Amino acid sequence: MLRRIGAFLIDFILTILVALLVSVPAKAIMSYNPTVSKMDSTFESIAAKHGISLNITTEEFNAFTEEQNRAWEDTFTEISENEEAAALYDRYVRLSIIITYVSLVIAVLLSEVVVPLFFRNAQTVGKRLLKLVVVNRDSDPISLATLLVRSIFGKLLIEYGLPVFFYFGIVFGGGHSFGFIGFMMLVVAQIMCVLLTKDRRAIHDFLASTCVAKV
Repeated sequence: MLRRIGAFLIDFILTILVALLVSVPAKAIMSYNPTVSKMDSTFESIAAKHGISLNITTEEFNAFTEEQNRAWEDTFTEISENEEAAALYDRYVRLSIIITYVSLVIAVLLSEVVVPLFFRNAQTVGKRLLKLVVVNRDSDPISLATLLVRSIFGKLLIEYGLPVFFYFGIVFGGGHSFGFIGFMMLVVAQIMCVLLTKDRRAIHDFLASTCVAKV
């Protein structure tokens, strides 16, 4: 059990690091998106009406006078009440989330599909370091089809995809209760699967008829 937790933590950290590396250039490119450019110009035009600029350093912000602080607060009050500015910011946030999720998809595919194929025994980096292997219910090596079901359908679409879907429901109107309840049900189901099954099988293991064993 401890080995599996350790392998999960190693793989999780590596996956997040890869996702961050992938998202950096994507977000840099996003700065040239018309929505982002229009949002920046809209925000700056509102700030200019109050005699300030939003493109300032931390040192410049800390040096604000009381009058400049009031102008700063008035600027963001007007931005929050401006329908066009709010709509542009909403699209910016959605675009950021999409980029983040696509980066996560790429990272998970590398960690859970490409690396196990390279090692040829369904091991991720964490499992290889802690001497664990994924096998079928007969303790035989799993096939490529089983690996794809386990990693893409089980992990990527359900264990990673559903939380993002529920997040959208929680953050963006209309699905707050459904999103929170769905997310908690998924978390509880995953914990129950791992803790209450004899061979500590997670949701993706049930879907692919696999289990994790010591080498």
